Amino acid sequence: MAGSTPCPVLVCHPQRVVAEAVAAVLRAAGVAGDTCTVDQADAVLRVRQAIGLVVMAAGDGEVGEVTEALAHRGVAVPLMTCRDSLSVRGVVADLLDGASGAAALTSSPRRFAAVARTVAGGGLTVPVALRADVLRELADAVAVHAEARQRLAAMTPRQRQVLALMAAGHGHAAVAERLGLAVTTARTHAEQVRSKLAAASQLQATIEARRTLCLATAPRRPVAALFGQPGPGDGR
Repeated sequence: MAGSTPCPVLVCHPQRVVAEAVAAVLRAAGVAGDTCTVDQADAVLRVRQAIGLVVMAAGDGEVGEVTEALAHRGVAVPLMTCRDSLSVRGVVADLLDGASGAAALTSSPRRFAAVARTVAGGGLTVPVALRADVLRELADAVAVHAEARQRLAAMTPRQRQVLALMAAGHGHAAVAERLGLAVTTARTHAEQVRSKLAAASQLQATIEARRTLCLATAPRRPVAALFGQPGPGDGR
C-alpha cells in the first residue's frame, strides 16, 4: 500500500454517504481523508488548517464558490473534482473554476488516489482520453476571454461605468442619474459602448455588455496558465 498524503484530504459532496464512500476509496489506497457536505465545506475549511487537498463533487457553480471562499481567506489548497462520469465540458469547467484534476466516481481506487496525489502535490492532471479535446476547448476559451478583455481595454473609464450599468439593465435615464450626467450625455456614452460591442440594438447591447463583463472577469484561473501542464492520469 502506498503511503498516505502528507496532509489529510477533505471530501465534499452534497450527499454525505457519497463523500464517505469516496473517502473510503482513498483510504483503501493509502490516502487519508475526512468528509463533509458541500454546504459545510466553508465552515470546515475555516477551522481546519492542515488540509492538503479538497475533493468535491462538481456541480454548477459549486467549484467556483469553494475556490472563491478559499481565495478570500488567502488559503491555498489544491482542489480536485469528482463526477459521475467525465466529459470534455465538465473537465474544462472544473479547470477554469480552479480545480487541478478530476476523476470519475467509477474510477478504480488506484486511479482515483493517483489523481489525488498528483493534485495534492501541486500538479495538474487531465484525463488522457479527453486531453486533446480539453486543450482545444481551453484554446477557444483563451481567445474568447482575450477578446472580452480587449473590448474593455478599448473603452474609456466612463464607458466602462456605462457598460456595467447597461449590463445591469439600466436605461439612459437611470445611467444619467447614477453617474450624475445629462441624459443626452449618457445616451452618447451608451451609443459609443454599443458601437464598441458591435451591437445592433439596445437589447443586444445589454446582452453583450453582460457577456463581456462576465468573460473579462472570468475564469477564476488564467486559462493560458493551464497549457503545457496536462500531468499524468487518465481518470479511469
